[in-house]
Amino acid sequence: MKNIRWIIRALVLGCLVGLTSYFLSWSIAKASELRQSQQWLVWLLPVSCILISLAYEKIGARLREFSNNAMDLINERLIAKTNPTSVASEKGWDTDQLGVPVKLAPLVLATTFLSHLTGASIGKEGAGVQIGIAVSAIIYALERRMRKNIILDTDIEIYLITGAGAAFGSLFNAPIAGTLFGLQFAGPKYNRLDALLPCLVSSFAASLVSRSLGIERPFIAGIEAISFSLSNILWTIAFGVVLGLCSSAFLWLSKTLKHLWGSLRIKDVYRKLLGSLAVLGLYCLVSLSWGSNPYAGLSAVLINEGPWYGALIKLALTSLCLACGFTGGEVVPSLVIGSSLLRAFAFTGIPLPVLSCLGALGFLSGATGLPVVCFALGLEVFGTQNAGLCFLCCAVSCLCKAKGSIYENQI
Repeated sequence: MKNIRWIIRALVLGCLVGLTSYFLSWSIAKASELRQSQQWLVWLLPVSCILISLAYEKIGARLREFSNNAMDLINERLIAKTNPTSVASEKGWDTDQLGVPVKLAPLVLATTFLSHLTGASIGKEGAGVQIGIAVSAIIYALERRMRKNIILDTDIEIYLITGAGAAFGSLFNAPIAGTLFGLQFAGPKYNRLDALLPCLVSSFAASLVSRSLGIERPFIAGIEAISFSLSNILWTIAFGVVLGLCSSAFLWLSKTLKHLWGSLRIKDVYRKLLGSLAVLGLYCLVSLSWGSNPYAGLSAVLINEGPWYGALIKLALTSLCLACGFTGGEVVPSLVIGSSLLRAFAFTGIPLPVLSCLGALGFLSGATGLPVVCFALGLEVFGTQNAGLCFLCCAVSCLCKAKGSIYENQI
């Protein structure tokens, strides 16, 4: 009976998250189309940065930390289960706090649309996961309110895990990766198999909904199978080392810029203005040098084309945009950075599409600390060719990265 209730909850949650993920992707696509047709919108980047900052300040500054608080709660409850003498705080998750996630979903949708409309160099999955977690928190709170005096046979962290997995899976049409993401994102060393059933059901349901609506996902053209030879294995290990070190540089730069901007003794609005003007200045340099600026927004086209040094430009711009407070994510930019970076190794004779695939997955593995999730994502999105080399690249990159992750409260 308990499993049946969880299946029903997960189906409802998955369908809702699938719809919100599609709407998020659709709105980002429309914002990108409008920006490309009206290129003057990029000059409004400082204005959008200030508006986003003011929106969070007026509606609730703690909404920025919602995902981190969710991860803290998941990990606190894990500690409480494995160590019964400890106490989980459940801070901010009382039913009286229902207004927090209700406000978060439209706020994230609006600010992400505004970020991409004006060309912030960011992704979308961070916003999607935030919305997925918010939807799961709303459903949990509503169920508690409807069953006031009945102790639920459920835990809040199971809902949060389920919402996060459904969001990740639906954004990439990758239900297996979504399931694994939900189970591991808060603590890669601890596979939350107690949430396997609802996370599995919600991820597949959300992916089915988003796929039926036609959600887009990254694509690498021309991937072919290469031999699983000693030379290719050795090159893949070398790629993994490079990608792990570069992902560590990405994490370090993002953290350093956030600290630098936060340490400036000026009003927050002026900090945002200064940072966004720096991004705009870099855009001007790129446009003057190459005649166009493919680094605004998702830059998903660069997964298939573009110079290897474009990885350095995208890395710097994404780090700076995140430090400024633009809403989006790091997964798609990580795929772009990694795929571009490995094109510098074309001299190895490995086909460029294969290098792009290995680079995208390896860099993402180092940035997230989730090698199994990234491997599954690669199989579902890029195909099963070279599965052994893909897994090797993800594993080595994760092993060679420094401490930390794009998910700051991960343990």
